[in-house]
Amino acid sequence: MSLIKYYPGDTFFHKLDPRTKMVWLISIFILAFIFTNPVHTAVLFIILLALWVFIKIPFREMKLFFKALTLISIFTFFIQLIFYPGSRIMFKIPIPTWIPYFEGALKLTEEGLIMGISMVLRLFVIVLSMPLVTMTTSIEKLVLGLIRFKMPYEVAFATTTALNMVPSLQDDARMIMEAQKARAFTAIEKGSLKEKIKAYVPLIIPLMVGAMRKGQQLEIAMESRAFGAYKTRTYLTELKMSKTDYITIVLLLTITFACIILRVTIGFGTLE
Repeated sequence: MSLIKYYPGDTFFHKLDPRTKMVWLISIFILAFIFTNPVHTAVLFIILLALWVFIKIPFREMKLFFKALTLISIFTFFIQLIFYPGSRIMFKIPIPTWIPYFEGALKLTEEGLIMGISMVLRLFVIVLSMPLVTMTTSIEKLVLGLIRFKMPYEVAFATTTALNMVPSLQDDARMIMEAQKARAFTAIEKGSLKEKIKAYVPLIIPLMVGAMRKGQQLEIAMESRAFGAYKTRTYLTELKMSKTDYITIVLLLTITFACIILRVTIGFGTLE
């Protein structure tokens, strides 16, 4: 799953300044956390899905995220269903009294069910929103956007470089697995759980060695260009906010602050 893969386009979202996209991302995060009602969180989720379609990012990318989040979502849902306190009990499951907290019965409540759905939707909203920024912004503009947010350029470079190495490491892992299959080593796909865990050892070691070699090569390239020698630097590409960017930021901030005020005053977006 490549977090930094860039898909060029001419859509409205592609043309936004990286700083505008980051404000949008922060707004989505805030709204996802202040909404506990699954109806409101579902609205955010539908908006994100519509944006994925509008931006024309290949469906296979979204499919990879859904696949990766499946187990985490199931675990999160059942944790909320079992442990979230509530008064509207749907049914009880008798359990031994020596198990603490449950008092002899596992009580599944409507509040726990609703919160479990809300938490799963929140997880998908948070995870699916980040690729919309990275996949519609070139690496150069993304670095500049972080720097314009007053992030030191060394940190911005390190952050984007780390993300940029993800697809490279994925390709290396894929080649190692194909080489192992060519030697009739199929424990990763067909073996038992214990065999699969053992099979990852010969995969991880060459992958780590390759990653360290790439890190050393990058270090030499950076030192040969005197990276970090000056506190300030110039850039080949310069970012310029357009009128559309300013209008978008104002709308995002207005909506976000309005939701926060409504959340505090009348409980907008909560379960009550």
